[in-house]
Amino acid sequence: MMCEPKAVSGRIRVPMADGEPRRPLNNQGGVA
Repeated sequence: MMCEPKAVSGRIRVPMADGEPRRPLNNQGGVA
């Protein structure tokens, strides 16, 4: 599920392809 588009991952989780590793931040939107 971590291969989602940025439009979706931005509010669900941030894939490593986005530059941010999988962190608890994904629950807060993924963008720190």
